[in-house]
Amino acid sequence: MKFGHQTIINGFGLIMLISCIQLTIIAIKSEPPKQQLSYSEVRHELQALRQHVTQFSAVAAQNPAQFDAFSRQLELIDTQHRNGMSTKILASQIAKALAYLDDASATISPISSRFTLPINLRTIDSDWLALDEQGNPIDTDAAFLTHIDGLPISRWVTAGQQFLAPSLRERTSLQIQWLKRLSVLRAEIGIEDKPQVRLTLSDKGELTTQVILSLTPETPMILQARREQDNFENSPLGIINVNNLNAFEPNSPLANNLRRAILSPITILDLRYGYGDSDNLLSFLNHYYGYQYQAYQPYGRQTDLLSPDWQTSSIYAVARYKRHANIRADYLQSMHYTPYDQLSNQAQLELQQATNLVINRDDKLFSQWHGKRLAIAPAPAMILPQPKPGKLVLIIGPQCKHACQWIAHFAKGWPNTVLIGEATLGNVDKHQGIKLPVSGINVRVTSTQVFDAMGQQLSGVGTQPDIEQPLEETVYWKGIAELIQM
Repeated sequence: MKFGHQTIINGFGLIMLISCIQLTIIAIKSEPPKQQLSYSEVRHELQALRQHVTQFSAVAAQNPAQFDAFSRQLELIDTQHRNGMSTKILASQIAKALAYLDDASATISPISSRFTLPINLRTIDSDWLALDEQGNPIDTDAAFLTHIDGLPISRWVTAGQQFLAPSLRERTSLQIQWLKRLSVLRAEIGIEDKPQVRLTLSDKGELTTQVILSLTPETPMILQARREQDNFENSPLGIINVNNLNAFEPNSPLANNLRRAILSPITILDLRYGYGDSDNLLSFLNHYYGYQYQAYQPYGRQTDLLSPDWQTSSIYAVARYKRHANIRADYLQSMHYTPYDQLSNQAQLELQQATNLVINRDDKLFSQWHGKRLAIAPAPAMILPQPKPGKLVLIIGPQCKHACQWIAHFAKGWPNTVLIGEATLGNVDKHQGIKLPVSGINVRVTSTQVFDAMGQQLSGVGTQPDIEQPLEETVYWKGIAELIQM
């Protein structure tokens, strides 16, 4: 039987029509997540979550005691909510349970609060400043917040810390995130949620005053959201913002601007929202500020890579993932890791040396080791002495992830480099997510373990800045220069 051109076209058209009809039926039948869950639905959600963590969480596999604590919290939720609960409460209770796993980069969304604290907060030593949107005290005579709804601020901080991993509970910026979720903390403490809040302010002396503020409902928020946008800005004596590290190319206009800035007394890179898996910027900065830099390098001789201890190493990171039947062998390929058995003999030796330094191995639950190599372009021949770069200042924070975290990690040991801001979270991993079937709550857990070439764990282990300084959204280079000269 022969098919003509028109017959084939009509056949494809019929197939597309049937597919469209099927997709329409699926879309009509699909229901939005439920806002109120029965007891059996809550139990089903908790069982699905526990199974997901069991199958994919590298933290749970490495730390059985933490997984047991997490499981006990799920059982407690099951026991205490026999009459069911709202999706909002379930999300906050899951966040509280997941804190026991101590997975620093796990995420839960949406975390929503009916009302939020309508002020900005900032700490001075152990005191809390109550500020308006412009960063000014809401009461110039009594600038410090001492009580919320009649309870000491310390009580609210403690309540908020229950939703944070133990390794993160002293992070002021994360404490503030939870203090803003007023309705969630009211439920945790056990007080009425109402559309007003009573704040007690003090001058740290005898003066005390109270302010009652009206509250407006909050839209749902994603816990630890990532700012995914390209934002390359450069100005003379200013700050160069680099967000999407995958977009940084060695010959790009940004790289050329950066080369010129490097010869100035101070070069400031804002990496607070840096993300991506490309190591181009790491290689670029390491060339000028890493241990291998020398003002005079005859005939382009490359002396080192990332530290004096790694004279011949090209492997700068090793990783493995939690075994599971549904995870393919190329799971880490998107992050530019190569399996051990696909590396050269020299690279295999380097990887083996690095993994021998890893503590708490327990290999049976994890994949084979993978290595990540730093791509270094050969340096041109330089007969004459080269200009020496100025000081490098990196602004970092909890949102500095993946390749950005590696830059912060290595820059911490580079000479003539200063890190300013807040500590990172050690987020260098891949994550495995689940959307709970009834509530629609999204949970993502760390599914890998990542170490540097000296066997030092980076997964969940943040980099501390040299100068710890909470930074506002807008940063000015003069203020940074003053911090360096402190």
